Amino acid sequence: MDTKDDFLKQLDDIFTEVEAEMNARVSDSEAKSDSAVADKKAEKVVKMPSAKRNIHEGHRKRVRSSVDTDPDFTTFSDHEILEYLLYATLPRIDTNPTAHELIDNFGSFSGVLNATVNELVKIPRISETTARMLTAIIPAARRAEISRLRNNIYLDTAKKAVEYIQPFFMNRNREYVYLVSLDISDRALCVNLIASGDVNFSSFDIKKVIECACRNSAAKVILAHNHPAGSLVPSTADIDVTKKLGVALTAMGIMLMDHLIFTANGYFSFYASGKIEEIYATCDSMLRTPLVKEMRLRKLNKPDGKYIFEKESVFFEKDPRQKGDE
Repeated sequence: MDTKDDFLKQLDDIFTEVEAEMNARVSDSEAKSDSAVADKKAEKVVKMPSAKRNIHEGHRKRVRSSVDTDPDFTTFSDHEILEYLLYATLPRIDTNPTAHELIDNFGSFSGVLNATVNELVKIPRISETTARMLTAIIPAARRAEISRLRNNIYLDTAKKAVEYIQPFFMNRNREYVYLVSLDISDRALCVNLIASGDVNFSSFDIKKVIECACRNSAAKVILAHNHPAGSLVPSTADIDVTKKLGVALTAMGIMLMDHLIFTANGYFSFYASGKIEEIYATCDSMLRTPLVKEMRLRKLNKPDGKYIFEKESVFFEKDPRQKGDE
């Protein structure tokens, strides 16, 4: 009996020791686990925000500081300007890779700004909001320049006429035709779009120009259009239409002051080149008007309020390699 009791007591002691050891191991394991979790949390708190600030917030601050120093972007590359513009609609990401990707896809900074919304949204990270912002930049800049020159302007020299009309053709990749109506004192009354797209001057609607000038009560007009392909030399159709228009307007008591042709690199003036005088000679022959004589007197006397060609202020480029037809 004593032997049996002793055996059971020994067995009970063994179970007690085993249970105690197991409990000790579990406690030790839990302690190590809690310590590891605490270390990871501390690591996240200490390291992650610091890395974010160094990559994004600090970089944007430096870029904005550079813009404050150089608001005209003279020291910026194209992708850096685009990167800065993207800050407006992409506030929480690094926009530098996106700017590079946009220029790579569309060929240039200009190509990005001339792309359509549908084309832009195909680029990763470019939302419809960002695409619409980018496509609005050039039209907004064009409108700002036009509004700056619009009010109460007197176009009494070729130089002023060019400065006034040129913004209408800024960054145009299609052909546009505008008519500028003037009063008797050479004050600009309004600018009307006559045609756009694939303009064919051989079948140009002269009647529309005359109706527009009469509706505006114009005493004088300036016709202007662009050559997107880059040739500054007027085509045969340009010259023929200008001659017909000059005669038709003169018959209505309206004077054609000039026909300006714009490209990205310069412009051609029918007045500056002497071609407008040829048209006046045709008018004098057909309508018995004294336009050529009046024009020559104005050039000699140069009274105030007259449209005078000033050689030092008008750029007329003629490349012998260019052909006459656009």
